[in-house]
Amino acid sequence: SPVRKLIIGATQLSPNGYWICWAKGVSGNQIVNMSDAETGALLWSVSSLSLYLKGIFQILFSQDGRYVGVEYHSEDVFRVWKVEDGECAASERKEYDHGFWQFSRDGKVLVVGRYKDTLEAFRIIEL
Repeated sequence: SPVRKLIIGATQLSPNGYWICWAKGVSGNQIVNMSDAETGALLWSVSSLSLYLKGIFQILFSQDGRYVGVEYHSEDVFRVWKVEDGECAASERKEYDHGFWQFSRDGKVLVVGRYKDTLEAFRIIEL
């Protein structure tokens, strides 16, 4: 049987403590999972096939807990998922290796940017 490589990526607890978002990579398939923090029950799972095994770089919940953002290494994208059902709310291509991203306090806006010594560029994504 073929060898399967499992890479456990980032993990994040929602601000209200109800949900855990965790990521893993299995032989080129990057999987984002949402689980109930109390029971561990899997609520939803989404996968993204990739030729690379760099995995998921970072996971971040919006402060209101309605969205979870995921930064993918191998695809060079940010994706935002709705916590309640795993539906993709936004997808933005990264044009740089090092940057930042942050949800607004009300969870309606995501700011994505890049920097070197100073801020070079940023985009605002309305959810």
